[in-house]
Amino acid sequence: MAQSDTVVFEGVGHSEEIIPGVAATCARTGLTEGKVCSVCGTILEERQKLLKDPNNHEGPFVLRLNADVPSTCTTPGYHTEGICKACGVEVKTELPLDPDNHGEAVVLPAVPATCVSTGLTEGTKCAACGKVLSGLTETPVDPDNHDWDEANYNWQDSGFCTAVRKCKLEGTHMQIITLPINVLSNSATCEQAGTVTYAADFGEPFAPQTKTSNAPALGHDWGEWTQTKAPTCTDPGEKAHTCQRAGCGATETEVVDALGHTSVADPAVPATCVATGLTAGSHCEVCGEILVQQTQTPINPDNHAGLKTIDAKDPTCEDSGYTGTLVCTACGTDGDYKFISEGKAIDPLEHDYNDEGVCTRCGKEREPEAVSGGNE
Repeated sequence: MAQSDTVVFEGVGHSEEIIPGVAATCARTGLTEGKVCSVCGTILEERQKLLKDPNNHEGPFVLRLNADVPSTCTTPGYHTEGICKACGVEVKTELPLDPDNHGEAVVLPAVPATCVSTGLTEGTKCAACGKVLSGLTETPVDPDNHDWDEANYNWQDSGFCTAVRKCKLEGTHMQIITLPINVLSNSATCEQAGTVTYAADFGEPFAPQTKTSNAPALGHDWGEWTQTKAPTCTDPGEKAHTCQRAGCGATETEVVDALGHTSVADPAVPATCVATGLTAGSHCEVCGEILVQQTQTPINPDNHAGLKTIDAKDPTCEDSGYTGTLVCTACGTDGDYKFISEGKAIDPLEHDYNDEGVCTRCGKEREPEAVSGGNE
């Protein structure tokens, strides 16, 4: 009996092909892009329906004569493409503003300059946007165009007189001049009151001004004080000065207080084991007078004047040290020092080995370390 073999082939898979989309217009719907197998025709991705697009006009367009509206400086105009036959809508394109297309021009009269403000020449402006179309050029301030009021004068106690006048054209514009006043005459003396006449002359167009007032006594114009008797620590002195004003010559004297002592401390001297001391006192640095007398204090056997440490010894790595015995060299007998207190022993120092194993203090080499264990 004959035998036969059966062979099974695997599918090769779909071959994608793009189905183009159809744009929607103002009159008809559209379709999105889709996919289909170019071999077997199987739809791989369905196309979706798109709604009508009222802004995508497919035309044709019916033109309208004189349908364009030009832009102005404040209002955009438009250009008419025409009427879409498909949907009947008039299709327009907005135009940018035209900054040079102005409407009504408003005439503005000239504004004259004043003494404090600039002026303007006559000109025109656009009623819609306010742009200057002609003229309206600034004119400079006219500093000489004034119409002055009568001046007022103000006498001041500080020795000045002020003249003030205002401009009628501009109320905030004022001319103010302040001058020091001159004294024409003064009948007052150092001790008697009188009258004084003042004058201020501002020059044209102001009028010269004078004023007379009561004047109090001038008071003395005293010169510098001069010492006529010098004070001491205990006795007062005297000083005098003379009036410098012409025709007066009055003299005045004053007592100068005594200086008083300038105390300097004489410090106490403590008594020691061999010498007496002194209490604290003081004297005057200027005249030398004793202010506080110093008195003698007896010998103090416990205040040693010659303390000394003997037999001190620094410790080393090998030997201990000793702080030393404290004695007094001043109050010993027969040339011997007087014993005060015993010192203390100081422990030997530890070796300070360097990297080579040598002590930096005494030069001794470090002992080798013992090795424990061995071969069995």
